[in-house]
Amino acid sequence: MGDMEASLASKYQRLRSGGRSLPVPGEGELAALWGGALVRQPLRTGDGRRVTVLQAGLPEAPGALRFVEAALRFDEGPVKVGVVEIGETVARGEMPLLTVIWNGEERGTGAQALVALATQLPAPWAEMADLVELPAPAEGSSSLREEAPLPSGDALSVRLLDLLRAAGLYRLGRRTRRIGLRLAAVGRTQALWELLAEALGYHRNQEPFRHLARRLPVSFLEPLAEGERTALLFGVAGFLPAGDFRGIPPQAQAAARPLWDRWWKARGALDYTVLPAGAWSFRQIRPANRPERRLAALAQLVPHLARLERAIDRRDAAAFARVLAECHDPFWSRQATWKSRPSPKPIQLIGGERIDDLVVNLFWPLVALDDPAAAEAAWNDLPGADNRVLRAARERLPAEFTPGRSLRSSLLQQGLLQLDRDTRETGLGRMLAGW
Repeated sequence: MGDMEASLASKYQRLRSGGRSLPVPGEGELAALWGGALVRQPLRTGDGRRVTVLQAGLPEAPGALRFVEAALRFDEGPVKVGVVEIGETVARGEMPLLTVIWNGEERGTGAQALVALATQLPAPWAEMADLVELPAPAEGSSSLREEAPLPSGDALSVRLLDLLRAAGLYRLGRRTRRIGLRLAAVGRTQALWELLAEALGYHRNQEPFRHLARRLPVSFLEPLAEGERTALLFGVAGFLPAGDFRGIPPQAQAAARPLWDRWWKARGALDYTVLPAGAWSFRQIRPANRPERRLAALAQLVPHLARLERAIDRRDAAAFARVLAECHDPFWSRQATWKSRPSPKPIQLIGGERIDDLVVNLFWPLVALDDPAAAEAAWNDLPGADNRVLRAARERLPAEFTPGRSLRSSLLQQGLLQLDRDTRETGLGRMLAGW
C-alpha cells in the first residue's frame, strides 16, 4: 500500500478499536490463536518437552475453549489424540492432553501439560492482536440505521464512501498480513494449499476444509497417484460410503469402489485424522456447492499448485483463474452427492463467482506481499461479485446513501463487509462521528 492508503487502513483500525489496546489476549483470543494455527511449531511445555501439533482439533462449538480430536506428539513419542483446553479452567470430562495459557507458571505433569504462548507466537502480540479473528456478532444484533444523527445529503455519501474505502483497505491488508504469517510458518505451497481449501469451503465449511488441508499436507499428497490422492482426501473427510454400496446408483458405485479400496488399505495409519461427521454443514447449500464437489476440485488442484504459484509470480490473474476453471472430475462434474441423479451437462466444480472471489481474496493478497501497489490497483479496478451476504449488508445501509456505480468495486465491497460486521454492535452513526 502507498502511504496514504496505509494511513487510511491504520485510521480505520484505530476507529474500530475505539483507541483501546489489548495488552494481553483473553481466553477468546487464545482460542483464536490456537485454532488459527497462529503459534510457533514446535511448542515447548514448561518442563521443556517439545510439542508438535499435528492437528489443532475442532472447537466443541463456535467460540468454544475446548478443542476435541487434537493430535499432538510430545518429543519423539507416539501420536496422542485428545482434548486441548484454553485457559486454566476446571477440566470437564476428558482430561486434556494440553492446556494453553498466555503466561504464568509453566508446568507439565502427568497426563496434562501446560504451554504458555506469550513467548511462542510468530510475532509479538502487539503486532498480532488485530489479526485474531473472533466470531462475528450475530446478524441483527444492531442495525446500520440505528445510530443517529447521520450526516445529511451529499455529505453522507462522501463520508461513507471514504469510510468504506478505508474499511476495505483495512480488511484486505489484514488478510494479507495473516497470509504472510501462515506463509512464513509453513512455506508458500502449503499455505496456498490451506488457503485454497478454506476458500472452497465457503463460510459454512471453511473450518473443516482448513483442517483437512493441514491433516493431509500437500507434501504428503503430491507424490501420490490421482486416485490414491482423491481416496485419502475423501476418506479423511468422511465422504466415502462405509463399504456398503448397495444404496447408491451403479455409476456412483463404479466411482466409489476404487476409492474405498485404496482408503481401506491406508486408513489404519490415518485413522486419527478422520474428521467427525458433525464437522460438516450441509444446511442451505445449493447442490452445485456441496462440499463433496469442492473436495473433488481440491484433489484436482494438487498437481497444479506450481502453475498457480507461477501465475502469482507473474501477476497473471487470468492464468490463475484458468487453472481453477479447468478442474474437472468425471463423476463429480455431473453429481452433487453419491446418491443424486447426474446432471445432463457438466457443471464446473469451481464456478465463476467463486473463482472471482478467489482472485480478490487469495491471488491479490499473495501478490500484495511483494507488490502492494499492484494489488491495490487491482482491488480498485476489479468489479466485485454479488451474493446474499453483500445484498443483506447493502440493505442495512442508510436509504439516503447514494453511491452510484462506485460501490461495485472489489475494494468497496470488501469495505462494506467489514463495516457491516464492525457496526453490528456500535452502529454506523458512531463510526461516522469518529471518522
